[in-house]
Amino acid sequence: MRILLFGEYSGFHNHLKDGLMKLDQDVVIASRKDGFKNLPSDYSFDSGFKNRYLNYLHMVSKYVASLRELKGFDVLQIMNAGIVSYESLRFNRFILEQLIKNNQKTFLSGAGEDPVIWDYWMKHSGDLKYSWLEGAREDHLRKSSAELPQENADFLQWNKDLLAKIDGYIPIMFEYSVPYSGYPIPKRTIPIPVNIDKIKYRDNMVGNKIKIFHGLNRYGMKGTQFVEKAFEILRRKYPNDLELTIAGQLPLKEYLEVTGAANVIVDQTRSYSLAMNALFSMAQGKVVLGGNEPESATALHYSTENPAINITPDAQQIVAQVEMLLDDKIALGDLGYKSRQFVEKEHHYINVAQQYLDFWSESSGLNKRDKN
Repeated sequence: MRILLFGEYSGFHNHLKDGLMKLDQDVVIASRKDGFKNLPSDYSFDSGFKNRYLNYLHMVSKYVASLRELKGFDVLQIMNAGIVSYESLRFNRFILEQLIKNNQKTFLSGAGEDPVIWDYWMKHSGDLKYSWLEGAREDHLRKSSAELPQENADFLQWNKDLLAKIDGYIPIMFEYSVPYSGYPIPKRTIPIPVNIDKIKYRDNMVGNKIKIFHGLNRYGMKGTQFVEKAFEILRRKYPNDLELTIAGQLPLKEYLEVTGAANVIVDQTRSYSLAMNALFSMAQGKVVLGGNEPESATALHYSTENPAINITPDAQQIVAQVEMLLDDKIALGDLGYKSRQFVEKEHHYINVAQQYLDFWSESSGLNKRDKN
């Protein structure tokens, strides 16, 4: 099967590609490098221009040129309804419609905050104990006074129109599955793939201090302010027992080197589920504090208990979870081992890739008639 994975977030498509290739599939990733993460791509849309205007023109020309080559695939998987450009709906729509037209089956991945997801949770915020949306809006307003693209009515309509042109929707977690439950398209929630062969496991050995790390990226959305407050409290109370570090904007390779030296990773405080970086850390054998609400396990049909420690946007709650680890340092080794075992069992890249192949194959491709 020839498969085109269009777009990339945090290495998701790269790890899926690894699994698909182990199953003898022909796979191409066409994407940008996802900013500072510098992720690899078979067909890159990035440019080396520092000038924003020249960079945009170069990107447009590369997307248009790609249409001559990115066709004839059995499966096209699109990362997000706005993956080409949230700045230009017309251009985004043109590129995606051409790709859909020129390839056989098309699937939309639920791996980010697209307009349908954003609109649903804004209207149903009361269904959540806490939400990342407020923090995401804060992040946007720190950089721009313009309207959030995900809140644009025209982009929302395009996102809905897109559903008539695809053959299925595949969310990666609870937060992205619920908003699409009312749409009559084939859908299946499939766990995030993690290539455990690329991530080295080490026993979680604690020295004089427990080393705790939090990655700084998307400050409000991930709830870093609550981690900062928790770390301030912990530094005062346990100056000789904890080494607390917050750092961010790291390329993925460097990020994994930093987490490799830690015992505990504090991930997102506003998430119900674990995303890529948390799973990478668990595969390394780290104890992860992050999103682990019951709804997540139910949506992903986990067969084993998730050893990640759930945290919420509450500094005192985070402090309490760290203090629990301080009271039983020896348990970190066992928790780290269970973390690795959990990722191997529930997120193994080859097993996950097979789930994708099964879902893609089950689709009849009937929506092809709507792509013209």
